[in-house]
Amino acid sequence: MVSVIVPAYNCKAVLERCVASICSQTYRRLEIIIVDDGSTDGTSQLCDELQASDDRIRVLHKENGGVSSARNAGLKVAQGEYVQFVDSDDWIREDMTENLVTALKRTKVSLVICGYVKHEKNKVTEIVPQMAETCPVRELDLQVEGLFKNFYLNAPWNKLYVRKQITNGFPEELSLGEDLTFNLKYIEKISSVTILEKGLYHYDCTNEASLSQKKDMQQLAVKKRLFRLNLDFCRKYLDVRDGIRQLSDNFMISTLYFLEDIYENQMFTKKERRKEMKKWICDDCVQYASRHCHLKTRNRRMGSWLIKKRLTPLVYLMIMCKSGKK
Repeated sequence: MVSVIVPAYNCKAVLERCVASICSQTYRRLEIIIVDDGSTDGTSQLCDELQASDDRIRVLHKENGGVSSARNAGLKVAQGEYVQFVDSDDWIREDMTENLVTALKRTKVSLVICGYVKHEKNKVTEIVPQMAETCPVRELDLQVEGLFKNFYLNAPWNKLYVRKQITNGFPEELSLGEDLTFNLKYIEKISSVTILEKGLYHYDCTNEASLSQKKDMQQLAVKKRLFRLNLDFCRKYLDVRDGIRQLSDNFMISTLYFLEDIYENQMFTKKERRKEMKKWICDDCVQYASRHCHLKTRNRRMGSWLIKKRLTPLVYLMIMCKSGKK
């Protein structure tokens, strides 16, 4: 049996679509756990109606604690041999669970990863891994660039887990990167991973109220923590050069965007902006990433080089020219 955990918070408009896609799976041995995370928009009542419509659905009502708290609540009551996660604003292909279970049993691994279909406002893109099907964890260095670049490792929703192998839940203290943290901790405990070249999950980016879309001035601090965690993982399991380069690219791009946010923040005076930028530019993690990244565009390469040289005034000037504001 597969326990499918769906965290639900103020998602009345999309929850029925999500749950219908799970209920219509060709693999029938399901336990569908919907965790209502303190919704206030009628989602709670809809959850109860859905529970009455299918005896495989179980609803948990709890106080609001965030998506990690909701997933952990689902894990605590899950009874299935395997665990799958689906976000409430997304949906899954009718044969997704069957594909995942079949692959896991056939290859005798503890984790299956598949591709996904990304739905944006004006574009639909299928993002599918192009790599070896079954891979020992210690040989993931052969796949690391594609896995990190296309976020196959990050999310929990394109995977099938073995429930008894899950010894650490999602870190509830994090508001960003909690999924990747969970996945890396899980991968450390297993020996092999199977990767399917199929887009089985439908990831909806059109809903601006999505649980995953958060932005605040604390994001880079959280990404620093994740960067260190990822570096430790690469050094332990992967080819250091390729893994660190990809991680450094991602972190440096985040840093450049963050510095632009500082520049645009109206709460800072001009002097305070420069001071805040200098603090981050001189940060050890930022400096490490600047020495190991290989960014593709000219502007990003220029920005990372200025950061590496700790030339805060020129970074400020570059961002000012880009924004057109003084």
